[in-house]
Amino acid sequence: MSRPASRLHSMLVLLSALVALSSPTSAAPPVRLNARAVSLPLTCRTGTFQGKILSRVEVWRGVPYAQPPVGDLRFERPQPVPEVGLDDPTFGVVRDATAFKPRCLQTSSKENAEDCLYLNLYRPQGTAASAKLPVAVYIFGGSFYSGGANSYSPSNMNVPIIVVTLDYRLGHLGFGASPALRAAGLLNNGLADQREALRWVHDNVPYFGGDADKIMLFGQSAGAISVSYQMLAYGGNLTELVRGAIMESGAPGTAFALDHTSSFPAKQFLTEDSKNLIMLQKTGCVGAVDEIACLRVATTTHILSGQSAIRSYGGFPYAPAIDDAFLIDVPSKLLDAGKFAQIPFISGTQLDEGTDFMASTAFTSLNLTTDTQLTAWIRAQTPGMSATDAAAFLRLYPNVQSAGSPYNTGSVKFLWKLFKRSSSMLGDLAFEAPRRYFLRAANLLDAANQAAAANSTLVQTVTTTTQPVEDQPVGLTLVASNSTKDGSGSNTTMSTFEGTFTGNITNTTTVLTPFQYAPLKVWSYQFSQTPAGGYDYLGASHGDEVPWVWSTSTSTEVGADGLRNAMSDAWIYFTNFLDPNGPTSPVFWPQYLQSNKTQLQFKLGQQSLISDTYRSSAIDFINGNEAIFGQ
Repeated sequence: MSRPASRLHSMLVLLSALVALSSPTSAAPPVRLNARAVSLPLTCRTGTFQGKILSRVEVWRGVPYAQPPVGDLRFERPQPVPEVGLDDPTFGVVRDATAFKPRCLQTSSKENAEDCLYLNLYRPQGTAASAKLPVAVYIFGGSFYSGGANSYSPSNMNVPIIVVTLDYRLGHLGFGASPALRAAGLLNNGLADQREALRWVHDNVPYFGGDADKIMLFGQSAGAISVSYQMLAYGGNLTELVRGAIMESGAPGTAFALDHTSSFPAKQFLTEDSKNLIMLQKTGCVGAVDEIACLRVATTTHILSGQSAIRSYGGFPYAPAIDDAFLIDVPSKLLDAGKFAQIPFISGTQLDEGTDFMASTAFTSLNLTTDTQLTAWIRAQTPGMSATDAAAFLRLYPNVQSAGSPYNTGSVKFLWKLFKRSSSMLGDLAFEAPRRYFLRAANLLDAANQAAAANSTLVQTVTTTTQPVEDQPVGLTLVASNSTKDGSGSNTTMSTFEGTFTGNITNTTTVLTPFQYAPLKVWSYQFSQTPAGGYDYLGASHGDEVPWVWSTSTSTEVGADGLRNAMSDAWIYFTNFLDPNGPTSPVFWPQYLQSNKTQLQFKLGQQSLISDTYRSSAIDFINGNEAIFGQ
């Protein structure tokens, strides 16, 4: 269901006015629609692309942001697409960008290919080249082995922003880990793909009417986890590309979303070495002198066969890994050290995060009915957990149906005896605990920054400039001083030279300035709406918020329009102003602070504030034992 035209018009006017008022240093308002529209096709740094006009948006589909990662580039870092200059034979050649490209290699889709590093760019119809619209870049989820950018479109959102969706390598090609890949520095290629896409957007979005200085990154599930790891990457070096982030059900340290070496195989049913051996067996590369070279010539059929065999062991076998480059340590240590991008962010979860996973094929065979089985399952996920720790952890989750997830369902039992109890544990372990840890780290860093500013801490800034010169007149005086070993005598010689100099002159300037405090603002939400016609045993489960954010929910329930508008508007406002509050917000959404721990609850007709203190003892236990849970 689309929004009323009058409401859309009002929102665009308000956004345009507010952006103009809030950006005094900007020469032109960042939102300008329906004026001097750029005609299709459109030329950017990497070529000319023919897009497509839909009912409310103009879209360019399948635009390459990196070279095809095939052949010798399989398992390599993404290589930038060359810029097309005036002397390039392809300059002016129009490339078709009206159809989606296949998803990255996976077994979950028939339309997939290894040549898959493409993105899709949407802008409001009639956007001017000089509009300088804010940009929202979306990373999809799918447990790092499935999914695609073509599942998401902002066509129903009616928004004055540019939206970009991107594909990135999945499974073994994007997140494969082995001693050979580790030694070659080729882990986390899927994350590297995402970073390369961000660079492309930053460099090229101005040609589409976007503002390269106003890029917001958001994602869901594995996409949200990816966003969080982009914030941790290289010690937090992201601010040149992104100024804000939204994470829907995913945060640094999310359980099952960090691969470890064989010495600490936490959160994985298979160790790194075991997964590598299976892939080598399926590709005929066991015993190869150069494993990577052998895998590069393996067929995609054999690669997919290896992935399927690895997945058959259950769980979530593919995930980012600590690699001493992109992700240099476990998230908890990086967060504690303040090594993450200091940008405003929103981090939220579903009411019942664990139910969908416990009911999935990854866990249905467990049929947990006794504490002994539950203890064994928990310890299998966390090899660092002792029997004593496991017993203490289980005591924090009462064996009472009314206390389990899906929450607010009373004493009703779903699926097996301990389904609700185990769903509650998994939801907290995988999503709620990491979310709170990240929010707390941001609050603590903000407080430290504020204290540093209050104490007038001086920050040393060193600026070095190098300037080439030719036949530059110079005068040079050399002073030489000698002293006897016992210090009883000394001799000083001065020599003066005059002439010309050709080469580079380097000037270094050191300036001490007071620490400049910039508030690190964060918000949190809980999505609590159970979908109409959904399964009772799932509740408001993982991913249920997605259609509401993208305004694709077809719900006709009372209050559905209000919920759709509340969520999508908050995301739009945040993209524009780095604040989810705006003129159409039904409830003021306060920042998340350790002093209030307030979340905004999204629910039909009940957008309200709630306290983020539920199951505090259990979640505090998880966050207080990072070594056990591998966060």
